[in-house]
Amino acid sequence: MYSEQNPARHYIALTLVWLLLGAALGLHFPDVDTRFQWLISPRLLLHRSAVTHGLIVPSLLFLSARAKGKAPSFRSFIIGFSLASAVHLCFDFFPRGWVGFALIHVPLYGRTTALFSQAWIMLGMLVCLYLAFLLVRRLIELAFGAGILAASFIVSAAEHAGPVLNALALLLVAVGALVTALRFRKPASGLTR
Repeated sequence: MYSEQNPARHYIALTLVWLLLGAALGLHFPDVDTRFQWLISPRLLLHRSAVTHGLIVPSLLFLSARAKGKAPSFRSFIIGFSLASAVHLCFDFFPRGWVGFALIHVPLYGRTTALFSQAWIMLGMLVCLYLAFLLVRRLIELAFGAGILAASFIVSAAEHAGPVLNALALLLVAVGALVTALRFRKPASGLTR
């Protein structure tokens, strides 16, 4: 329950809850088409759709979070969603082969090439990480975000029998490249405690 005597504890608890909710949804959202086949028509959404496997949904969420008047809890939710989506895309970057359902499907166009699919997934992963980092305002959010990234990876590793080390290497390289790029970016306002 909210305590006027300790609003910082309340903020930390709410931030963690919303980050976890966002991560839980973001980790499995790209596969919404397979989880809800009975609800979603294959004419609308096929597996590995460009709509669900990439930057479209996280970008739309990011834009809505940047709108004035949005609650910090919504921002925390989007941070968790974007970080977990990036982890999901790391694992999807290593299919058994770049054929069939491993390829990105663009609605009204069809399946793309292996090269386009690889580029789309990589771009989506980088954009998800970047948007999450842009939304971080406080050091506690950064710390929780790193924890969410690690926890999302552990959950995905447990769910996938595939190339866990390859996905880990890709995630570490992407985060390292992003951190390096952000170091050279002019700081807007900096992190607060």
